[in-house]
Amino acid sequence: MFSLTARASLARLTGCALGFSMLFAPACSNAATAAPTTNFAVASPPSSALRTTTTNLAVLATRVGLDAESLTASGVTSGSVASLVAALAVAEGDLPTPLAQLDATYTSARASVRAAERKIQGGTATASEIADFPAQEQALANAQAARDGALDSLFTSATAGLTAGQRTALSAIRANRSWKLPTEFLVTSRTEAEWIALRDALSNERTAAKNGDTPNSACQALLGTERANASVAAAKTALDTNLASVTSAWNAATNA
Repeated sequence: MFSLTARASLARLTGCALGFSMLFAPACSNAATAAPTTNFAVASPPSSALRTTTTNLAVLATRVGLDAESLTASGVTSGSVASLVAALAVAEGDLPTPLAQLDATYTSARASVRAAERKIQGGTATASEIADFPAQEQALANAQAARDGALDSLFTSATAGLTAGQRTALSAIRANRSWKLPTEFLVTSRTEAEWIALRDALSNERTAAKNGDTPNSACQALLGTERANASVAAAKTALDTNLASVTSAWNAATNA
């Protein structure tokens, strides 16, 4: 018998039609929309063919959330970058299962799920294929969890030499980066409605500046409060002051 979750998933795929609608809240409103989602990850036995470390440390550092801008906004200075990147490279080589293999397992599991979804939606899936679908979804979830766990481990190892405050800020940026807002705003946590209101206020400000209009007063009041936040202000100051030097050190350390 399928679990309630599996039944819901199959009902979603075999229904006669799927309807989707989205509501977009006006700038600076408190109306909530769906929060950004993150990708998935899976563990597999080690493969000697994939047991290699990355040849692109810049890509790895960015995936882990240790790009130059995030480091700068968190208060990391250029003198700490080389040791951090070196620790990241060592940590990757020490992973129980290589990151390349975790990526490959995830990609394979995702492809299997998508292929099964197409067959079920198209009405060409056999009874056996429908019955196997929940297990394929679980394999994808397992793959995501394994890959995410590896990336979390790399982040922890690479940042071990930083201060607690720097690690906290980096963790916040990493958790909030799916909102795709200026980095200084990512150092603090907000509710979903607050993120949406901030996003709308920034959009209103950009649009007004582009068109030569006066920005919405409520949006400006919100941005004034956000920019006065001590953590946001410190991140913005660090970016204005140190981004160039940190980027130079980061490029040198990662061979970017």
